[in-house]
Amino acid sequence: MGEFVRDHIKLPDIILVSTARRTSQTYELAAEAWPDIPVVFSDKIYEASASTLLLLVEEVAADYGSVMIIGHNPGLVVLLNLSVGSRHTDGNLSHFPSCCVADIGFEAPKLGDIEINEGRLLSIKRVRDLEASALAKK
Repeated sequence: MGEFVRDHIKLPDIILVSTARRTSQTYELAAEAWPDIPVVFSDKIYEASASTLLLLVEEVAADYGSVMIIGHNPGLVVLLNLSVGSRHTDGNLSHFPSCCVADIGFEAPKLGDIEINEGRLLSIKRVRDLEASALAKK
């Protein structure tokens, strides 16, 4: 997934990572494929609601143009749905399994300037999709 993000999605300006072991390991593995990007490990991400995640972005990343959050459900899937609001109609956004990446775009220069329900889903990739495409190439 780290290679997919590097090759197909604009890399973030900052990464927020839960201090839970599994998310920290996910970050370490994925980051092997990325250049140095500022990272903040936070215990506030574990079991966080969507509103808590937004507050964390506001606290830590509001002056950045883009952020990646490596965290947990249900907070992330709720945040995804809140972010794209009614603009997304093609597909089920409630299926957001482990090691899934969603790329959401906003018409704002900085994260502190976004309107949360004004996002556009640019892409969503589940790890099983990567595995299927790798098997198809063999």
